[in-house]
Amino acid sequence: MNSTRNRLFPTVAATLLVTACGGGGGGGDSSAGPVIPPAPPPTASSKTVIASGAITGFGSVIVNGVRYDTSATTVFMDDQPGSLDDLRVGHVIRVEAEVDDRGQARARRIDDHPLLRGRIEAIDAPAGTVTVAGQVVHVGDDTSFDDSIVGGALDGLAVGERLEVHGYAGSSGQARATRIEKDDAAELEIETTGVVADLDTAARRFSVGRLRIDYSTAVLEDFGAAGVQAGDLVEVKGRTLLADGTLRAERVQKEDDRFGSSDDEAEVEGLVTRFASATDFDVAGRRATTTAATVYVGGASTDLRLDVKVEVEGRVDDSGTLVATKVVFKRQSTVRLAAPVESVDAAAGTFVALGLTIVVDVNTRREDQSDDDDASFSLEDLRVGDWVEVRGQPDPSVAGRVIAARLERDEPEDEVELRGPATAVEAPRFRILGVAIETTPATEFEDDELGIGAGTFFAAAAGRIVDVEGQWNGSSLLADKAEIEREDGGIVVTPPPVNPPPPSEPPPVNPPPPPPAGPDGAALYAADCAGCHGAITAIRSMPVSNRAVSDIQRAITENKGGMGFLSRLTTAELQAISDAMRAANP
Repeated sequence: MNSTRNRLFPTVAATLLVTACGGGGGGGDSSAGPVIPPAPPPTASSKTVIASGAITGFGSVIVNGVRYDTSATTVFMDDQPGSLDDLRVGHVIRVEAEVDDRGQARARRIDDHPLLRGRIEAIDAPAGTVTVAGQVVHVGDDTSFDDSIVGGALDGLAVGERLEVHGYAGSSGQARATRIEKDDAAELEIETTGVVADLDTAARRFSVGRLRIDYSTAVLEDFGAAGVQAGDLVEVKGRTLLADGTLRAERVQKEDDRFGSSDDEAEVEGLVTRFASATDFDVAGRRATTTAATVYVGGASTDLRLDVKVEVEGRVDDSGTLVATKVVFKRQSTVRLAAPVESVDAAAGTFVALGLTIVVDVNTRREDQSDDDDASFSLEDLRVGDWVEVRGQPDPSVAGRVIAARLERDEPEDEVELRGPATAVEAPRFRILGVAIETTPATEFEDDELGIGAGTFFAAAAGRIVDVEGQWNGSSLLADKAEIEREDGGIVVTPPPVNPPPPSEPPPVNPPPPPPAGPDGAALYAADCAGCHGAITAIRSMPVSNRAVSDIQRAITENKGGMGFLSRLTTAELQAISDAMRAANP
């Protein structure tokens, strides 16, 4: 098994065929069908895997949906010796690991570099941005704030304070934060990471975002004979600002566009920082390409473009280019809720809040902001009554389910919150993900923070993203406030006059947008399983019950035959594979 995708072939297939293959870590099920001789034990070989992405949880360390054992890991923080205790959820790290034939991943080395360090130059809370070291940093649902920042939001920051920002550089001097922490106020060093622009080789100056950089006396690392080139992704450090605001760089390092050695398996998460075509682009400064065999999840090759967030998995070729076997599009969350937990099913990987089933997997970023402050917080730690905040996406295959991209346990609040697309809009009520929302004459209505009347709200809300705050009575949400959110900055809506005349025609109602396409189960099976188990129709002998997604998830949870490694697959992907198996084997 020589590729990243092949690395998954035996594990996915064995999970799907867990009854037939036996596996370890648990007893058998006498109702599972005929006993098949177990597969031969794996050899002692292992392979090198290089991964880069944001930490989503601990209990070891989890990156890009893979749990890496850290019992013998060397940690470096900004090129200095560090420890596992220095790592935080949201830090973007590079992991060098070994993966054995059972799919067990063990991290040999972890490198943690902040994206930016410097003083806050500007804050634009309505736009969700903060400017640090000349870069406009976008803050969103995937941004974690350190406990030292009051309120865990931009409102807890002030111009002039020093920040340490972790995240992903964009293509044009803007960045996306995955974590924001306060930095030592006495520190003088400015650090920035971004794409070289406005290069003047004669004056030995260039720009990263809005920050002009003088590299005439800097130590240059990893550039080779060509020197600094426009479009390079670089890390710059310096302490002195010249009279015109230019940073005098002490060190400029090129972020290596090679990702590991030839034949290494690799996976990188980040923004597309260079794009020529779907077969010639960079992710977080690393060269990547696709082939006709590349599997796309959450999008297609035509969706690749500058500054799109993706995770690319594949193998490094002789030129140092990452040849993608799989490209996953990381969409912004459309669902947000804050509410108490109503029930927990840890075995199924779900809990219920506001009547919605929330799916938690290894791809879910988990943080404990409650008084417990549990660094290894997981679904198993949730209890009925715990207050949680969730960001995620609707499950395209099951109504009333949300696939959580982020789960945070926090201290209770006075009101619950639910954000998502509004449907079944008919005054004085509507629904979000099937949850009934009831409004009253006391409900406040807004359109992008502009106060509006109930009539205007109900005329415009259908299909739009609506955020509701109020009280949950166990079956419906009684809205104290309902706001239409507009990602494009909003459209000014003029409130209607008092006692307006009835319109001659009903106001237009925007139809809801089509739901996002779900994963292609047959394609996933072909990419993940067919290499070892043949065509999908070759599994007819498997009992129908063992094709259910619950059996697949149980095998992963119990780590049968080392299948715990497959927790990297989302619930939607596993459901799609299960559905494809059933359809191909009626």
